[in-house]
Amino acid sequence: MTLELTYAEDLSTTTWKSPAAGLWVASDSGTYLGMVERIEGRYVASDSTGRDVGSFDELNDAQLALDNFTGAPAANSRDMLMMKAIVAMTGVTALALAASVVLRWQ
Repeated sequence: MTLELTYAEDLSTTTWKSPAAGLWVASDSGTYLGMVERIEGRYVASDSTGRDVGSFDELNDAQLALDNFTGAPAANSRDMLMMKAIVAMTGVTALALAASVVLRWQ
């Protein structure tokens, strides 16, 4: 018995379209992957959620970077602080709601 493995990169069907001068949009089977914009002589790539992938001298480099981009860049300390604050406030809110339910039934 022979087992053949197909890797995701072999299945990539990324297509690029340029709907306007200085703008290239990437999609895969109709799913928006991101875009590259020419800004002040550089090619700036961003993923489907608007996260920065990088700024490049050449269009091809920007497109390759976006095509190979697999996730979010490391969060900075401000982002981490905001996430921790949101989690803490969610916990406080849940505790307050639970306490109000308990007190109401007493």
